[in-house]
Amino acid sequence: MLGVVRVCADEINILAHSKGNWVTVEALRQIKMSANKPAVSKLGAVVLAAPDIDIDVFKSEMRRFGKPRKPFFVIVSRDDKALRFSDFIAGGKARLGSYTNDAELTALGAVVIDLRRQSQRSQQPREICTTRGDCAGDAAGVGGRCSDARANRKRASNVCRCN
Repeated sequence: MLGVVRVCADEINILAHSKGNWVTVEALRQIKMSANKPAVSKLGAVVLAAPDIDIDVFKSEMRRFGKPRKPFFVIVSRDDKALRFSDFIAGGKARLGSYTNDAELTALGAVVIDLRRQSQRSQQPREICTTRGDCAGDAAGVGGRCSDARANRKRASNVCRCN
């Protein structure tokens, strides 16, 4: 990641899935601790999809990292069978991807997107944006842009729906 920053990147966006989330969160924490200001300042969207990482490890890493300049998007599905199996293998330790305390994650600098809840609301894809207008994606899949988030959003804690 540091090599990309040194060469040409204006911004680094990260998408991690499942077990790759642990490596991503740890790498970000180490970069932050190394006082490498250019790397941290170029950090764009960080999307953690179905994160198979121990919730206590994630909370500890985020406390060390500090509240990010831009929120981390945590895509959860509270009925994910693979994460339930991972919980079982880990001796009942909750996984971030199935964690239910959204307020605690929000306090650490995360925007929680529950795909199960999104699909129950509507079959229409909607962009999900932070209160700052950064777009995390839509209910059908991450990716997309908010056309005019500031003018068209409806606030709900730290998540809004772009019309």
